[in-house]
Amino acid sequence: MPDFHLDILSTLGILLGVCLAAGVFADLLQTGEVPIAQAIHHTSRTPLGQLCTVIDRFRDAIRGTGGSDPVESKVKVSDLIRKIKGIHQSDNLDDVVSHIEHSHDNTYPVIDDRMTVVGVIRYPLLSDVMFDHSASQLVRAEDLISEATALLYPDEPASRAFELFQAETDDCIPVVTRNDPHELLGVVRRSDVMHTLITQRRKRKSP
Repeated sequence: MPDFHLDILSTLGILLGVCLAAGVFADLLQTGEVPIAQAIHHTSRTPLGQLCTVIDRFRDAIRGTGGSDPVESKVKVSDLIRKIKGIHQSDNLDDVVSHIEHSHDNTYPVIDDRMTVVGVIRYPLLSDVMFDHSASQLVRAEDLISEATALLYPDEPASRAFELFQAETDDCIPVVTRNDPHELLGVVRRSDVMHTLITQRRKRKSP
């Protein structure tokens, strides 16, 4: 692959990271967590280099600097869990639709008889078959699942959730027990992680 194609792909990846972080970064600017003079710094570096610097400063603002313990280390995944039952892999399409009617998420963990997460259903795929009436009794939850690319344990720090969300587009991540069979405990939402980290930093900054 030509070098300039690699540069384009690299730039697009960084731009995606900036977009995901934009909401939180703006909040940090408004609250004084990141001085505007520091965020807007004119240099002779390339646009790609400046984008990398912005991302680095965003990460530093979230994790804390100066050699002190990261703010998010004080918050565990267990503090952020939202309890859900999950969708059983044998549920038909009507059962799946009934489940999501009462959900605020766009990603739905699917479990087996042992409560083990066997995958997730993502709304874009579900929407393709949801209005196909002939599929109501033919399609099962297990036919709609995608791989669960990320899982969390309740004793992990919130920083672990933050790191996983940086590489994920899902709005929530399943939380499971460490011991086999890794039973589903609930989910952690991206919005809850961001809100908690910002709140903890504000408390830390307060006199």
